[in-house]
Amino acid sequence: MRTRSLAFIPWAPVAQGGLAGARQTLADIARAHQCPVGQVAIAWLLHLSPAMLPIPGTSRRTHLEENLAAADVQLTTEQIDELSAAAS
Repeated sequence: MRTRSLAFIPWAPVAQGGLAGARQTLADIARAHQCPVGQVAIAWLLHLSPAMLPIPGTSRRTHLEENLAAADVQLTTEQIDELSAAAS
């Protein structure tokens, strides 16, 4: 994807997707950042590639604000590695 400048649009990265088995890891990292699990999942996706385009489900204004705030969550390299390992 990176070499061809293609965007990747993940679908359901938490519920049915790659992070479905990583609930405890997500919860631990969310607790460390004092943010919702969904923010951590979106932050992880954004850290994977600049060509990543997450489209989270948003049914309320508060969800929209939380989703947008995910761009401000600064995951450590260790946390990114933990999430990537849990997703594989």
